[in-house]
Amino acid sequence: MNSNLKQTAVSTVLTPPMSESSLQSDHSTALGAQTVKFTIVTPTLNAAKYLPECLESIEQQRSQGIEIEHLVLDGGSTDETLDILDAASVVRVPRGKKDGVIRAMCLGYEAASGDLISFLGADDVLLPGALSAVAETWRREQRSLVLCRSRWTDGALNSLGELAPAPRWLTASIHASLGWNYLGAANTFITPALYRELGGFDETLRRSEDYEFFTRCLARQVPFSRVNQAVCLFRRHGENASLQHDETYAADLARICRDYGPSSQSLAKFYGNAFRAWIYLRNPSWSAHQLRRKLGERRWRG
Repeated sequence: MNSNLKQTAVSTVLTPPMSESSLQSDHSTALGAQTVKFTIVTPTLNAAKYLPECLESIEQQRSQGIEIEHLVLDGGSTDETLDILDAASVVRVPRGKKDGVIRAMCLGYEAASGDLISFLGADDVLLPGALSAVAETWRREQRSLVLCRSRWTDGALNSLGELAPAPRWLTASIHASLGWNYLGAANTFITPALYRELGGFDETLRRSEDYEFFTRCLARQVPFSRVNQAVCLFRRHGENASLQHDETYAADLARICRDYGPSSQSLAKFYGNAFRAWIYLRNPSWSAHQLRRKLGERRWRG
């Protein structure tokens, strides 16, 4: 774990807000240029089922003149994943077979050479015009954190609704009280300078490293831009590692809430419920799906 992460949560929260100048990209000469280079990080492990769609979505962005460095870190696939990657325009980054997704993300973000970095699961896709919209906003506002709208589907691409980018009033305390990462790794873009300044992902967490990192961004009051356009399609299915809620996941959430949440459980519950209410009101398509899902569960239970 990076030494920057050894600070206490109190010192993290009380650190003065980051200034724009301290977080300028290493590629500042490109800010006024026409092109913005993106680095997309994708860990893979037996991902042949969905990977071609993921790769095709990136090629569609390239066809629009977007410069993309696609870093893929395979964890020892035994299906057709490696054959698919051999035929694709990707950069293979070495990853140990025992390295999990968190370590793969760290390796990818550390190796990135783009102006902006984002994560894309092998089963997710970038939507048409996504990176053009992000590049336009970043060139105009030049902030080190860009939050975007996301679209969710099931495994068969049936819509599960969309989520708007996080509101400007969102704080670390409120986000930590929610219990899941609203910002989302695939629809959030950061500069390499910001990643290094905050010390990278916390590898001591097993399942919620992105949730903690983006909550840390909020705790440091990192200025962010918002893109109210769906940039990625997050495919929700039974194989999503990020949706497997177990004791390890619960321990991660408890730690994040302890480090960044309010001092009392009652206030954390209030913050979480209030933010959920905003989510449902702000995202009607998402709310409709959640309502249908809950009604279906009640019918199944009898």
